[in-house]
Amino acid sequence: MRQSKSSKWNNLTSKKSLIDNIKENVLSKIKPREKDINLVKRVAKDVKERILKEAKNLDIDISVQLVGSAARDTWILNGKRMDIDLFVLFPTNVDEKFLEETGIYLIERAMEGWTLKQRYAEHPYVRASIDKDIDGEKMHFDIDIVPCFDVQDPSHIISAVDRTPHHNRYVMERIKGREGEVILLKKFLEVLGIYGSDNKTKGFSGYLCELLIIKYGSFEDLLLDASNWRPPIYEGIGCYDKKDPLIFIDPVDPKRNVAAALSYNNLCIFIDASRNFLENPSESYFRKREIVIKTYDELKNFFTERRTYILAISLHLPDLAEDIIYPQLERSKDGIKKGLEENSFKILNSYIYYNQDEAMIIFEFEVWRLPKITKHIGPKVFDKKSADRFKEVNKDYKVFIEECRYIVEKERNFSSPDEFLENNILKCALGKDIRRLIENKEYNLSSMEELLIKKDVRQFLSEIYFR
Repeated sequence: MRQSKSSKWNNLTSKKSLIDNIKENVLSKIKPREKDINLVKRVAKDVKERILKEAKNLDIDISVQLVGSAARDTWILNGKRMDIDLFVLFPTNVDEKFLEETGIYLIERAMEGWTLKQRYAEHPYVRASIDKDIDGEKMHFDIDIVPCFDVQDPSHIISAVDRTPHHNRYVMERIKGREGEVILLKKFLEVLGIYGSDNKTKGFSGYLCELLIIKYGSFEDLLLDASNWRPPIYEGIGCYDKKDPLIFIDPVDPKRNVAAALSYNNLCIFIDASRNFLENPSESYFRKREIVIKTYDELKNFFTERRTYILAISLHLPDLAEDIIYPQLERSKDGIKKGLEENSFKILNSYIYYNQDEAMIIFEFEVWRLPKITKHIGPKVFDKKSADRFKEVNKDYKVFIEECRYIVEKERNFSSPDEFLENNILKCALGKDIRRLIENKEYNLSSMEELLIKKDVRQFLSEIYFR
């Protein structure tokens, strides 16, 4: 049984005013002001009118809705950059091919003059970007414009994005007055590196943040409860039966877990950070530590002092969506790691470095040089049948006995990870597209020295090891 809010705060009353001051100070820097909100709404309205006008010209029956944090005023103020989500709702009597092809055509016609990039979720959408002078200041706008079906019942969707307008309506009816609490939570998670439900981050989505605040009322009351969580945690009423660490039933679709993307490890990071903040409240939890990019020599010396070695498989990526390629990179990392460890190369850490053009699967080795010779341990002497078979198989080798077992010494197939990867990488479990890249030789092995030459890789490693 959960404690009441007041009883939970009994031991923290002395910190309540400090937390309130921290919240106020942080929000003064990251909460959108009225003029920021009005600007976003104005730009969204202009784009909405462009799309509706073009739809009328093309005789297409649609509606357009501003959704997401821009609609709910729960976005983090991010300098001169604004992100907006607009959904173009098509009637359900058209098919998916019509929605995809006509939706993209309509958006591209309407957004002529903007920089357009087609992206993919379950089906294509368009990111429209532009720099505008607003009151003498240069502002950058990214607007994701997503075609979807105007379904009446969100538990019977046609495509995954069809729920979003229903999410928007649900949150807008309940979030008023708590927008700042959501913004604080998002910033807290962003600094921890666990804000975002994409396959790369495996963290908390913006919608999940809003639902958590709707449920708990405030940032600190959520942290108070979360500091005592023991997975699996189940919130809401529905018929979801998968074993996720946090299950928060979607209030607009009781068959769906809003927190399905959240990894067990990231949930643990949140629980630990909740405890730490409540024990020692500080504004530092809302500020990203500035990472100084280490030089080539600094990183080389760092790994030398650790007595470890790093090696990477560098891949030249095809034009695939991140949510498609990233799970394949993870599967490939796990498959290659298993193959290496089965051949006695001990791995301390493994990482995926990813940008839109290139990916690297990076391994840090505890053991990366092996003797040329290895022992093969056979059956016990008392097992005559197995002993005879072992001797026959190894008749070209000297067989001897240690601790009642037959032993032979043989030459290893691979003495270094490079040798193994050059000869056996395709025998490892790999993602479909990663396998194709490797078969087509669209990859290379990068030594530690080759990796550390690259500034972006040095930044990546600096963030991992020195954050």
